[in-house]
Amino acid sequence: MSRFKKSLKPGIDQLERREVMSSGGPSDQAQYMLELINEARMNPTAAARRISNEQSPDVVMTMNYYGESLSAAASQVGSAPSKQPLAWNDKLSDAATMQSQYQADTGQQTHDGPNGMNLEQRLASKGYSTNAGSTENAFAYAKSVDRAMQAFLIDWGVADRGHRRNILQNDVNADKSYNEVGIGIVPTTNKNLGPLVITQNFARSSTNPAPKLVGVVYNDNDRNSFYTPGEGVDQVLIRAQNLDTGEVSNTTNWDSGGYQMDLKPGRYRVSARRGLKSLGVQDVNVGNENVKVDFVADPDSSPNVTDDTQETPAPKAPVAGFAANRSMSSVLASSTKFESSSIRNWSAWKPRG
Repeated sequence: MSRFKKSLKPGIDQLERREVMSSGGPSDQAQYMLELINEARMNPTAAARRISNEQSPDVVMTMNYYGESLSAAASQVGSAPSKQPLAWNDKLSDAATMQSQYQADTGQQTHDGPNGMNLEQRLASKGYSTNAGSTENAFAYAKSVDRAMQAFLIDWGVADRGHRRNILQNDVNADKSYNEVGIGIVPTTNKNLGPLVITQNFARSSTNPAPKLVGVVYNDNDRNSFYTPGEGVDQVLIRAQNLDTGEVSNTTNWDSGGYQMDLKPGRYRVSARRGLKSLGVQDVNVGNENVKVDFVADPDSSPNVTDDTQETPAPKAPVAGFAANRSMSSVLASSTKFESSSIRNWSAWKPRG
């Protein structure tokens, strides 16, 4: 019976043009986990439905072993208040990857790092420091990213639900919630660990961090209305124009399809282009927290545009029924994911080679 505890328990411009160069960024698997984390924070009901629908025999046996109720866990997750989406941070990811690799090398699940370093020391060793809070989740026996997220959110065998609270922060005020995360995913078979060792490092970068526009550009090949590893559309230029000042900020997304940029509070028109192809445009209000805007790229519809083309937002699809129309909304702004039924402007898909 102890094997359940060992193998399945998680360890706790028109006026000014700014070009933001993307560097680093998550792998496809890490991008997927980032999307799952942000779904749980922004739309806990959808996350609750996801963990309820994915019931493997291992999960059922583990829930029975700990005397846990899946329906109760899903209800608790689904009733959590929404929180801002998290931005990606390469330094947090470097620290998380170091910890995952250390667990893989030593064959143990632990929050103690190399040479006994604690979380703060490991973050500092990668050049990250904060006085506004940080925490860590670790799972050294994950069969997949989905199973790790399910374990963290159900949090079987953990009385205070610490892993779940680290993600959802249901007992934390908005002005103190985490604003970024780094994820380390390391494959291993050492001492029956793995097949994946996963560490999540969460942090608030400062007491008053600048808001970020975050999102992902993907081709929904499997038609599940959610990013799947391998679906990311790369080489996309994201452009955010302040509708009041005319200031424009640009960034190019990562290979995974994800992107992010710092923005001042204000009203913005956000567009996505891949070469001369338009993916879509959306107006969004940015307050003091991160805001998420996703784009779905349809390879069958990709009109050409020029620098003189005036793009305007398409009508927003209904928010009701997140499973059919997974509209992403933060606590401060509604940012609609573009569905092929409601917008015509899409980028051509670039095959991965």
